[in-house]
Amino acid sequence: LELLSQSWRNMKTALADPKRDPFNGNLWRLGLLHWTEWQPLALHLVYAYENARRLEQANRINTVVRRFELFHRRAMAITLAGGGDKMRASVIKRAIEQSEGMVSDKRKYDCMSLSRGAMALKSHQKDRARRNLQVGLEDRAGRSSLIKWVESLTWPAESLPDYIRTGTVEHILPQTPAADAKQWLSDFPNAEERLELCDSLGNLILIDSDSNRQAASRDFSEKLTVYRQMKQTFVMARDVAQSEVWRPQDIRQRDQHMRGFIEQQLQWESEVSEPV
Repeated sequence: LELLSQSWRNMKTALADPKRDPFNGNLWRLGLLHWTEWQPLALHLVYAYENARRLEQANRINTVVRRFELFHRRAMAITLAGGGDKMRASVIKRAIEQSEGMVSDKRKYDCMSLSRGAMALKSHQKDRARRNLQVGLEDRAGRSSLIKWVESLTWPAESLPDYIRTGTVEHILPQTPAADAKQWLSDFPNAEERLELCDSLGNLILIDSDSNRQAASRDFSEKLTVYRQMKQTFVMARDVAQSEVWRPQDIRQRDQHMRGFIEQQLQWESEVSEPV
């Protein structure tokens, strides 16, 4: 019980500060999700890690580290697939059962495996996740989790800033342009196209809440001033701030790049064999 209690404390410490996360920020990234059903599996893995350290089992330590490298990716895929809390809890329960050999054949399995792991999406779920990437997540909480997760992946582990967790989603092309924001109406004269592009991935970045309020629904030229003067650095905002214009083709180009980056980071197409 003492080891389990220590594992819980260590997990909470890692979730509070990515620089104190022994899994290179990958446990901390789970805390960016808007759902918490992942916590029992995370605690199970932290406990396995602490026990392996106590017993000096190097292979087991490396296996758990690799599990966390995949865990936040599998959890984000589940987010994109739009599963509810009951589905997520069921998946996590089965993942723990696989890890502990509590399945019908009593064998232990890699719960992150794409071939038979509980955390892997089924084909119809992956199709739904891809559709959500293409058209944009309607769930605001899920969208926020995704943008924070993407921002976190643009940083090296040693300098991963905790303020990503409190960042807010900024629509570069505003959902409702201000009455005096003539540039948006000029560059996006088609109202239907403007609404379609607004929530696409290519139009979203992460910034702090004060900057978000300042940027509001202003024209892009005015938003650039806000992006360039932010006290906290956000990689996606910094990249967008290098642009001088923001037109439909810019959103579509960035959207394609974002979707490609996300699918690559999800690692849901390639399988690497790992010891259990």
